[in-house]
Amino acid sequence: EVYTSAAAREKGIESVKANGPDSPVEDLT
Repeated sequence: EVYTSAAAREKGIESVKANGPDSPVEDLT
């Protein structure tokens, strides 16, 4: 479960980077 969450988080980060660095980013950590 932890690994899946980490993988999902990494994919989310990559998605944000791909979609544009000017988009607002919420750090939910």
